[in-house]
Amino acid sequence: MGKMGNPNDATINIPLTTVKTHTSTRRPDNLSPGGQSVLSPRNHDEKAGLFRRHIGGRRKLKTGDQDKNEEEGTLTRMGEIYNKILNFSIITRYFFYVLPLAVLIAVPIVVGATAAPKASLGGVRIVWIFTWVEIVWLSLWVSKIVAQALPSVFQFLCGIVSSGTRKYALVLQSLEIPLSLAGWALTSLATFIP
Repeated sequence: MGKMGNPNDATINIPLTTVKTHTSTRRPDNLSPGGQSVLSPRNHDEKAGLFRRHIGGRRKLKTGDQDKNEEEGTLTRMGEIYNKILNFSIITRYFFYVLPLAVLIAVPIVVGATAAPKASLGGVRIVWIFTWVEIVWLSLWVSKIVAQALPSVFQFLCGIVSSGTRKYALVLQSLEIPLSLAGWALTSLATFIP
């Protein structure tokens, strides 16, 4: 056999022509990093310009000057502090969510108990109304914590009896929000009458 293989093969000497595409992954002029046209017939290694565009295979990182002009996706210093507090631990996150409103609700309780002990709203003392509101607020978060811990507790306790409890723990994990809302509603109803 000669160099060309089979002389009757139809794939020998097919002329290559430049194909114009409208994709966003290539440069508009279809040039490879070396300046040679990616789709020209002169390019013998036809995949060189398409797959080896950057040295090292990684994208270049933007410098700090370019980030100053982009407003989207950037955090301010306060936003970074907020994210650090929230992502520090679950305890700090819940204190950050629960305590501010709990303190605001506690102000009328303290004022009603000390400065205005006879103040009432609809015939009920203000202390009892805001105590109930405080209980409702705190029971929401306590029921959420209990609902989050329930799958782990269930798997630990029932894992002693059977090893196939993981699927039931996953069901309890999927029911976290309904269980927490049911616990919250039950606590609110049970504490409604002063």
